[in-house]
Amino acid sequence: MGVPLHLQVVNHPATAVVTALCAGVWLWLIQQKVSPASVGLSYQSFVADKQWWRAITSQVSHFDLLHLVLNVSSLWALAAQAEPAGRWPGASLEFLRISVLLLLTSAAVCLLLHHLAIVLLGKDRMRHTLMVGYSCVLFGWMTLIAWQSQGRQARFGFLGVVSVPMAVAPFLLLLVTQALLPNSSFLGHLSGILAGLMLMSTGCLDWLTPYWMACLLFWVAIGICYGLALEGRMGTSYIRMLPYHTDIVIIEGGSEAARTADLMERGAALLEQGPTGGRGYFRGMAATTSAMVGAAVRMLQTWYGALRTRVHGGPSRRIPATTVTQNNATSSVSYAAASGGIVPASTMRPALPWGNTSALAPGQ
Repeated sequence: MGVPLHLQVVNHPATAVVTALCAGVWLWLIQQKVSPASVGLSYQSFVADKQWWRAITSQVSHFDLLHLVLNVSSLWALAAQAEPAGRWPGASLEFLRISVLLLLTSAAVCLLLHHLAIVLLGKDRMRHTLMVGYSCVLFGWMTLIAWQSQGRQARFGFLGVVSVPMAVAPFLLLLVTQALLPNSSFLGHLSGILAGLMLMSTGCLDWLTPYWMACLLFWVAIGICYGLALEGRMGTSYIRMLPYHTDIVIIEGGSEAARTADLMERGAALLEQGPTGGRGYFRGMAATTSAMVGAAVRMLQTWYGALRTRVHGGPSRRIPATTVTQNNATSSVSYAAASGGIVPASTMRPALPWGNTSALAPGQ
């Protein structure tokens, strides 16, 4: 393109970050000899096994150098339109916002297409079809740019050799990818095109403001953490989720926990006003943040105490039951002693994210 590499990085910093992320993940996967089955997205792993984090890890993972080169070169070919130079930081933040939306939407569309193929066409083998690579997001970006550039001559420089109209770029890249990488997922690439069309036709990019984007990412993070907890990948083995118990999860009892719950409740009420609530909205944000930080600190203290007990030994401490008031309704929060009262894991089943949960004190 005639522009030095360092100037391209300066002009398109977010694109450079995504490139470094994909390249770094590729190097790590190769060095650690990770198999695609460990990070790839499939209908079975996401829907049946609830490994929701795969929707993200799969799209930044590459296991073939040619696949990585094709995606990175296509990403930089889109940089001029996707992240215009000279508009930092607005253009970079918008690029990242749309990229995240395309990543999540394309994963959802891809899973939906696989569901239809399995249920309607009887293609049961597609339950275990793995998908990896950043291609879905790239196909979505091409579709978005082609939609937005109607009436203008936007072009796509393929591998820096051929320049084609942006309207035909997704389909050209789809054919080239299928020819060079026979094992590539046709439905995965098609889902990226459909995701771009969905975002433009439904107007999601207009109403999904930074506030709602932050809310979306918050719930995505909650879902990922829940999926990791179900798999036992998070180090909270002594926290047990019991169904049909209580709808409040508090690690510590006593008045401090009650104050935390009350602070979070009042903060949430202020946050419901939205950004138009003025000072109340920011007070609510401060209240909920303070409550969450306080709860996190107490959780770390509890973990540290449990670790010391394991290493140095010592008498177990029975934590009494506590009553926490929420929304003028009294909910009993039960705790078990570190030395007893632990329900065997074999007799428990994880509660749904919207189900009732309770917390047990550190014991195992």
